[in-house]
Amino acid sequence: MDRRRFVALTVGALATPFARGQAKAVRLGLLANILPLRPTFMEPFMAGLRDRGWNERANLIVEGRAFEGSYPRALELAKELVGNRVDAILALGTNSAVAVKKNSDRMPVVTSCGDPVAAGLARTLARPGGNVTGMALYPRAEMFGKLVDLLHEARPSLRDLGILWDFVLPGWPDGPVHLEALKRAAKDLGIRSHVWMVHNEQALIAAVSAIDRGKIDALVISASGGIHQQAAFGRRIAEVIARRKLPAITNLANETFVNAGCLLAYTARIQEIAARLAYLVDKVLRGANPGELPIEQPTKFDLIVNLKIAKVIGLTIPQSFLLRADRVIE
Repeated sequence: MDRRRFVALTVGALATPFARGQAKAVRLGLLANILPLRPTFMEPFMAGLRDRGWNERANLIVEGRAFEGSYPRALELAKELVGNRVDAILALGTNSAVAVKKNSDRMPVVTSCGDPVAAGLARTLARPGGNVTGMALYPRAEMFGKLVDLLHEARPSLRDLGILWDFVLPGWPDGPVHLEALKRAAKDLGIRSHVWMVHNEQALIAAVSAIDRGKIDALVISASGGIHQQAAFGRRIAEVIARRKLPAITNLANETFVNAGCLLAYTARIQEIAARLAYLVDKVLRGANPGELPIEQPTKFDLIVNLKIAKVIGLTIPQSFLLRADRVIE
């Protein structure tokens, strides 16, 4: 399916002829990996805009562009949106926001990304100072250390940790900070880290093959919206997880969690992210300076446990662990 057509279908054909006929309609650019554009995000986001008076059939046009994890493609699409002179851009993901920033330091941007300060998008969370505001999902790198702690609790015998990492440069300047936090947490627990930088199909195939042959006890699978989220490659990971009986955790309860057969997710709530982004987009569309709008953080992270996967890999999850979970899939 054509990527732009996919976005139009996902957003709900927002740029209708009726909307285009309104003299006062504002134009919101939307740049994202194709997979995050799911109803679980778009429905509460658009509802939040409607609650604030933005109607896609009266005063709002959404210009959507989507890509599949390719940073060069993100740069191309960001340039296109900036050239179309939209009023603001919603950039979902660090790579989307960095791509827009590379093209313009004046275009108002609202983003949901990892660490906007480490990524060079803002001076501080409280005073961004530039043209970007939004939600910082992982401003404290220690959150990634939490993934290691949870895996170790689920499998106390963990000694060799595999890390499938798709927060790769240049699209994710904050990636190295998060990765170091992971490795540091593993080292503190006496766990050896084995890192595979996964930025394309060839790298993923090589990584999965190495994991299948190696002595890995568990996996951390990053969820940037890149190749891990594509169903075909998720199934490759899931096959190795099942065959090698590997507990895996990811940092977002999205397609990576489902397709790759992860046991655990430690994730910000998508609905909360969508609602807060709608609030910030409304502020920007009404003339607020993004550099003066504090970047927000999620108020709650959920622990999700998939007991179906626990059965597949033959792992018994302690009741005390399950009692702490926000959601248990049975």
